[in-house]
Amino acid sequence: MIERLLANDVRSSLSIGLLDAGSEWHIARIYREHGRDIAITGIDINNSLELQKNIAEISSLWNQSFRFLQQSSHRVYRDWE
Repeated sequence: MIERLLANDVRSSLSIGLLDAGSEWHIARIYREHGRDIAITGIDINNSLELQKNIAEISSLWNQSFRFLQQSSHRVYRDWE
């Protein structure tokens, strides 16, 4: 999957349901190893210590952008109302 992201010059990623953000951690690492940037947004209702650790490492170790939204993926947003 990450090879396809790189090959298609994907520069942002949205993950719904992070668990501990392990996949996002690896995406950030591999992108950095290729000298590339990716902006990651993750949505999850839970906010565990392991999740926060991985988000911090994505930013500090791999110098990638990570925006965390602690929300339910089932919530309906109606900004236009």
